[in-house]
Amino acid sequence: MKSFHPKKAVTFATIKKSRKMENRKYNSRRFVLVFAALLSAFGPFMTDLYLPAFPELMEYFGTTTSLIQLSLTFGVIGLAAGQLVIGPLSDKYGRRRPLILSLTVFVVSTLICLLCRDVITFICFRLLQGIAAAGGVVISRSIAVDLYEGKEFTRFFAMLSAVQGLAPIVAPIAGGLLLGITDWRGIFMTDAVRTLKEWTDAARKIVFFGGAGVSTESGIPDFRSTGGLYHQEWKYPPETILSHTFYKSNPEEFFRFYRAKMLCPDAKPNAAHKKLAEWEREGKLLAVVTQNIDGLHQAAGSKQVYELHGSVHRNYCEKCGKFYDLDHILHTTGVPRCDCGGIIKPDVVLYEEALNDRVIDGAVNAIAQADLLIVGGTSLNVWPADRKTSCRERV
Repeated sequence: MKSFHPKKAVTFATIKKSRKMENRKYNSRRFVLVFAALLSAFGPFMTDLYLPAFPELMEYFGTTTSLIQLSLTFGVIGLAAGQLVIGPLSDKYGRRRPLILSLTVFVVSTLICLLCRDVITFICFRLLQGIAAAGGVVISRSIAVDLYEGKEFTRFFAMLSAVQGLAPIVAPIAGGLLLGITDWRGIFMTDAVRTLKEWTDAARKIVFFGGAGVSTESGIPDFRSTGGLYHQEWKYPPETILSHTFYKSNPEEFFRFYRAKMLCPDAKPNAAHKKLAEWEREGKLLAVVTQNIDGLHQAAGSKQVYELHGSVHRNYCEKCGKFYDLDHILHTTGVPRCDCGGIIKPDVVLYEEALNDRVIDGAVNAIAQADLLIVGGTSLNVWPADRKTSCRERV
């Protein structure tokens, strides 16, 4: 009969655990390597990606070659000056805050460059772009100093140097290829999108806060845009119809509007819904906080969804509490009624009604835990959405 040796079992488990920890450590270092490489390429891409678009910029602004070239000069000056400022700041306040600040400023300045109508404003914001891009260059080197030493430091720094050497060669080529399928604005948008990708790649606790604009690509109209629901002609203003008082006093008109404008049963999740669901499956996304009532986030596969304003897919009898699905509302006319005679009310929050405390608490807790909060498709004009995102001073 074979004897059992606990020590051998423990030793085997320890070895297995050690290998698992080594793999995790390797993956973590590989991620740091890729992230730092992307940061180090920030400067060269900021200065060189748009070089092939110089003739198009001259035509757009109606200016001279020298002024367009001056935008490049100011970008390089900002890149150099920014390193003198951001370097000491990262030493004093840590790497994370200055990096987030510089990436945020870079995105904002890039978007403003897209909206510029005169070349002088464009040049000024190119300077700001350069200062912000310096954050990636200087902090990527600081990461190397913080994490590595000896041979590992030499290897890591050599990789950063190689990327910084290749980036000025690759950037104009990439810019030329992009110019074949888009204009100069597309090139600047590429910078902004690349920055957003770096944020999402680095984040491990993303929360997405969205509104009606997220579902417009699915064919559902928003509320406040020029062609939105609130600008359409009805017997009563839509904001009045969607109030608790109107629902109680004129339920027939309420349900006529509700079925015609608030229900879109054929709508399908779009790319944004699907990407958020993918991030959740990968363990990167904590939750979706939405003002929408269409249920498209769940249809795309998202599990942790806080619906601030309820959902059209849930309907309850006001008298007995019996549940009814969306199909029942669609296949009734006039005021829908339960078998008991009570009115079936959609589980959506109307004006003058209170939000669900559990949903609010869950949303606030998720945002408080986030290391990246993405806000999209909402004007943040409706309470409490206009207050929720201020619970943490973070991006």
